[in-house]
Amino acid sequence: MDRRTELVWHLEKLPYFIAVAEAGSFRRAADRLRLAQPSLSKAIAALEGAAGVTLFARQKSGAALTREGAVLLAAARDILRTAAKAQADLTEAPAGRTLGLVTHELLVPLLAQALSGFAWGDASARIQTSASVRQLLDWVEDYRADCAVVATSPPRKGVRQEPLFTDEYRFFCARSQKRRYAGARRADELPLVLAPDVLAGPGETLADHLARRGIRLSAKHAVGSLESVAALTASGFGVGLMPARIARLLQGKKLAELPVKLPGLAAIGPHGFFFCCREDTWRQDQLARAVFTRVEAAARQSFAADE
Repeated sequence: MDRRTELVWHLEKLPYFIAVAEAGSFRRAADRLRLAQPSLSKAIAALEGAAGVTLFARQKSGAALTREGAVLLAAARDILRTAAKAQADLTEAPAGRTLGLVTHELLVPLLAQALSGFAWGDASARIQTSASVRQLLDWVEDYRADCAVVATSPPRKGVRQEPLFTDEYRFFCARSQKRRYAGARRADELPLVLAPDVLAGPGETLADHLARRGIRLSAKHAVGSLESVAALTASGFGVGLMPARIARLLQGKKLAELPVKLPGLAAIGPHGFFFCCREDTWRQDQLARAVFTRVEAAARQSFAADE
């Protein structure tokens, strides 16, 4: 048997191949896939052996597609699109199907509420979490999840983003400390808690946003997530700068908003959450659209008091 016919037995490695091609590096692709680099290299080597060609030119600067690799890349994307369409076509007979829905840990209660009592034949939705916006979108883009609910993020080609709600950054303190900070009128007077690397607008972190507007804030605590900002603020470690609705979702009863004015604060954001799925899924998958409708309604109900 021609060795090249063995390629059909290695189709599960195509998402790995696409990741390396798009990242231009085995290391960056391994980070994106959350996979050990030796395992990724072994998978690509097996794919090259099955195809009987060299797919990447290994260089110190990264991995460049060969002519054969470029041919396979186009075919690989077509194969995965066809597989996604086939899965969507099965929606008309949804018995036993599980929709993969991925999101941030802090939104699990909201999604659980949205999907409570949800019925679509014998279909169900499985929720998986990650703190990384990029990883959540990678899972959708690489066909490892059907849909994602994510914070504001850069647009992805072929991935649709439907807004659920938007938010604005504001200052909060522990409710027990409101009197202590009541007289503050300037942000630089406050012991700030913030997450400088969290996205505060399309493709921009909070630090980027502030720097672009010439706003300099020094933080008593610089942390990596909004969950940490809310927890430290509620525990009295300082004044948190975070999206208002997210703050209330995380630590609502323990926080009080401060009327501190900061030039350009209203321009930060709007921070928001979006329901994301591949364009072909959005067009063809009735189950995904039904889940979006439920999640959108739950978000609207949850934040009705803020309108």
